[in-house]
Amino acid sequence: MSLVIKIDKVSKKYAKNYKSALKLLKRDLLNSIFCSKENFSFKCEKNEFLVINNISFEIYKNERVAILGSNGAGKSTLLKMIFGIILPDDGIITVNGVVGGILELGGGLKNTLSGRENIYYIGSFYGKSKKEIDNMIDEIVEFTDLGEFIDSPVSFYSSGMKSKLSFALYLYMKPDILVLDEIFATGDKKFRLKAKEKLLKIVYSSTTILVSHNIGIVREIATRVIVLNKGKIIFDGNVDDGIKVYENL
Repeated sequence: MSLVIKIDKVSKKYAKNYKSALKLLKRDLLNSIFCSKENFSFKCEKNEFLVINNISFEIYKNERVAILGSNGAGKSTLLKMIFGIILPDDGIITVNGVVGGILELGGGLKNTLSGRENIYYIGSFYGKSKKEIDNMIDEIVEFTDLGEFIDSPVSFYSSGMKSKLSFALYLYMKPDILVLDEIFATGDKKFRLKAKEKLLKIVYSSTTILVSHNIGIVREIATRVIVLNKGKIIFDGNVDDGIKVYENL
């Protein structure tokens, strides 16, 4: 099987207060701009803690991996590092393919653009040509149920309208690696049912990483479970055993 993601001895620090956060931000900026290694240290100083603590695992093509854990276990931080939104403080993350998906419904949209313009804007980041987007835009618009509001600025949208648009966008872009974080926690019942049906058609033929507290969704989608606890991996294996470990936390 083809290796898609490799997490190799990855750690990430967070700060407990504003002063410490500024210090970590300064270090992160220096490290990312100048590729500096001199400030790498993993003995947490006062008012710092490790949200991800020296974890390693690999994900292969077409695996569907659920990452479970209590609130604060480090799940969303891990997803953001895989996405490239934030950088690890130590270790290496290797991603072979285009990562896309939904970390926050409504996230990534430009409020000054209309819904239709956002489709072209985000599509360009996924390497879609104008012609490719032209061929799918009617289907995306129909899926959103936004009607005439598709040509209104997103700043006028309700949170529900934004969630419908962003969900449709990331599903129709069909990235190599689909990342999903608690995606069924919002939206009306009709939309959730339609979204689930569309999502399942995609995940069964994709490499997927899922974070959810909905065990029913995990059982339906996942082929493997990783359980995080206080930033460390305490289980990596089959779905049923992984759910038992998670429920016993």
